[in-house]
Amino acid sequence: IRPDGYDKAESTYPGCGDTFTCSDDWYCDDGYSGVVDFNCSWDLSCDMESEPVGCLQLASCEVPDLPEDENCTYDLSDCQDVTSGDSCEVRCRSPFVGTPTVAS
Repeated sequence: IRPDGYDKAESTYPGCGDTFTCSDDWYCDDGYSGVVDFNCSWDLSCDMESEPVGCLQLASCEVPDLPEDENCTYDLSDCQDVTSGDSCEVRCRSPFVGTPTVAS
């Protein structure tokens, strides 16, 4: 069983099958990002258990809350629904002028 956020490529190593033992074949599933690693432990029967870790679900970024006195100064409309890892442009609201800045 594959935990949410993880997927496994068809193994290129003989004998790996669909087990956690061949960690090189694991990657973060669509909608997740990170580097797959494994937490290993022993159960009560002295069998090794391994669990993939390291993939985090991507989420939309939130538009920053501006202090009340700056709400009329900056235009954050480009920053609605920006996904993790993307960026947006912060501009001045009219009548203010200035060079746009990239926020990430």
